Amino acid sequence: DDEVTEEIDMPTFGTILHRAMELLYTPFVGKADPAEGIKALVHKPAVTQAVDMAVNEVYFHGDNVGRDEYEGGLLMVRDIVIKYINNNILPFDSKLEGFTIAALEQRLTASFGFDGGRSVTFSGLADRVDILPGGRIRRVD
Repeated sequence: DDEVTEEIDMPTFGTILHRAMELLYTPFVGKADPAEGIKALVHKPAVTQAVDMAVNEVYFHGDNVGRDEYEGGLLMVRDIVIKYINNNILPFDSKLEGFTIAALEQRLTASFGFDGGRSVTFSGLADRVDILPGGRIRRVD
């Protein structure tokens, strides 16, 4: 039932979701054990506001467009993103214990060498980097 229409492609949908999560989680960067703060966001106006800001940045390229100007397909994408954040991402993250959000949207690279002197470098953007109990690092994408 929750299907993205042809008007919004999947990469744009994903970019809106990622940007909204970045807006919501930025206040928690560097704070130990943000689970309670994350739990407090579930179904609160801050989620809708973050998604609307993300839509304006990603879809409208920074223009401050009111929700009443969104068209059908965009309204559906907006509602699906809000529902996914409230019903999936925030509840899941609020159950994690003892972690610290170290970074958001961080570029990561890793080089791997092969016999014969050749190497390959992999690069990507981690949505979130967490520090877990015991100092382990978790990259979330």
